[in-house]
Amino acid sequence: MDTERLLQPMETLPTLRGKYRWELLLKETDQIQDTIKNLDDIIFKTKNFGFLFWGGSLFLIVEHLDELEQWKRAVLILLTALIPLLFWIMDYYWRKYLMQCGQRERHISHFLNSEAFERLVLKGEKDIEGKQFPFFDVVGWIYTKTADVKTEGPFLEEYLVNPDEFKGWRVIKYKDAKWFYGVMISVSVVFGMLYMWL
Repeated sequence: MDTERLLQPMETLPTLRGKYRWELLLKETDQIQDTIKNLDDIIFKTKNFGFLFWGGSLFLIVEHLDELEQWKRAVLILLTALIPLLFWIMDYYWRKYLMQCGQRERHISHFLNSEAFERLVLKGEKDIEGKQFPFFDVVGWIYTKTADVKTEGPFLEEYLVNPDEFKGWRVIKYKDAKWFYGVMISVSVVFGMLYMWL
């Protein structure tokens, strides 16, 4: 048995490096999918709780309107617009990370179809002109273009996530959030105005 092992050719450092990097890429893509699934679940639950609290507040206020003065009715109904606004802020926080995960996944996909993949993974080269691909950064927090902490070694710039891209209106208007929370806020404002004039 020992002679069989001795007769097997030893793997070279580039081969080992390539295998190790390939395994890291597979694990990272699995981790990204799990993270996206978890973030989607959190966002879904945030929307559910937001709708529940908003609807419940409107129901309780409308149920007890007879006991209040007209201006107090309007103010209370207008205040219900704050509930979806607060949940939209929580949604913003999680959606930003969801978008960063998606960007990281696109970077990996881009890398898999590039010459850099062939050189760094298939051929097992140490680096490309002194630069490496940033392996295993699931949410795009570590290897970013604006990282607070300097990482060791230079990285291929096109594969670094830029967190500054995921701020402001881009995140606020992403997919259905603008409609979901926007409609709740609008309904509260419209009802508040109606009760002000009734």
